[in-house]
Amino acid sequence: MSIYRSETGKFRLVVEYKKMDGSYSRVSKSFKTKKEAILYEPILRKKITGLAPNSIKFGAVAVDFLEYCKKSVRYTTYRNYEKVYRIHLKSYFENVEFGEIRNSDIDRWKNIIEGEISPRTHQKYSYQYLLNIWKVISLVFSRASLIFNVSNNALKQSGCFKRNPNLETSEKPLQFWVPNQFKKFIKQINSDIEVFKKENNKTSEISFEETKILIEICFCCGLRRGEANGLKITDYHKGKQPYLSIKRSVTDKVGLGRFLVTNPKNESSIRNVPVPEKLAKDLDDHIANYLKHEYGYNEEFFIVGGYNPQPSTSATTIKNKVEIEANLPHITIHDLRHSYVSMLLNKGVQLSTISKLAGHSSVEMTYKIYSHLYKETLSKIADLVDDLVK
Repeated sequence: MSIYRSETGKFRLVVEYKKMDGSYSRVSKSFKTKKEAILYEPILRKKITGLAPNSIKFGAVAVDFLEYCKKSVRYTTYRNYEKVYRIHLKSYFENVEFGEIRNSDIDRWKNIIEGEISPRTHQKYSYQYLLNIWKVISLVFSRASLIFNVSNNALKQSGCFKRNPNLETSEKPLQFWVPNQFKKFIKQINSDIEVFKKENNKTSEISFEETKILIEICFCCGLRRGEANGLKITDYHKGKQPYLSIKRSVTDKVGLGRFLVTNPKNESSIRNVPVPEKLAKDLDDHIANYLKHEYGYNEEFFIVGGYNPQPSTSATTIKNKVEIEANLPHITIHDLRHSYVSMLLNKGVQLSTISKLAGHSSVEMTYKIYSHLYKETLSKIADLVDDLVK
């Protein structure tokens, strides 16, 4: 066997073999990556002897698929795929050849998954989560067919997970705060910050201040948590109508306290969002009184965090604490985004405008999420939110 890179940039796999008459011959096949060529070598040898490529193991294709995803999808998406494979697919199919997988095997696997209890919720997996699992196994089967010429329609014969018609399947309602609840939260966290100032507890003061700004940005501008964490001082534009430029997203779920800066969720998520007057004032104060006191300050500092973004666990812990102190219903930081959209919907803002402000890939996506809340122009959005917050 030999693998070399051709003039076209592709990797060519060449396998020599001995024919029945004693002479030697060779067969070859091109691949985009060297890894794909190495994985296909045993399949090519078996094709020479008349065997189908279905002898490749599920685990080999799954690992190849995940390696491909590392370079082609967002990091959080890759982590989701990897988690599903590790928890729900690996122990069942890793060492099974594709040719051995029957629709009855898929049916048995589906029955097992549907009966499992989530260690996080202590309940059976939701239908939406089952669809997520199905998406991953479907992508592995698709790659097996596309790259390795595997022919197996067991997945199609079995069919996707089905909703149980005998169980209540009402969707979980969106959680959000109304403006009065948001103001109650801000009043409480400001009170906590004042206490830390009197106690000269600078560490807690800064942590609570950062969380306050994060909450305000998500509630008043409808940003995703990662988008708010990714904002830098240079993304805040002052003027007659201040606005934030959404250019990046940050996740710190990469282990050992590290974080990863990526592009926003989709192309539509790169956008400008108007900033209401109250938030603009708080941002000015935050930058002047906190970030400019940081050692080595520069305009590339993250608005929430300074030199590095604020850890998500820190923000969540503080938000939950203040939430309890203020006697507010529990919501997640992402739910603040729902609060923003619900306010605009209740004021009759056009769905197309809301979709652009929220950074959704389409108006249809906005309607799908917020249709049950659905009942003016971009220049009025900041004043509208500012009035509600006041």
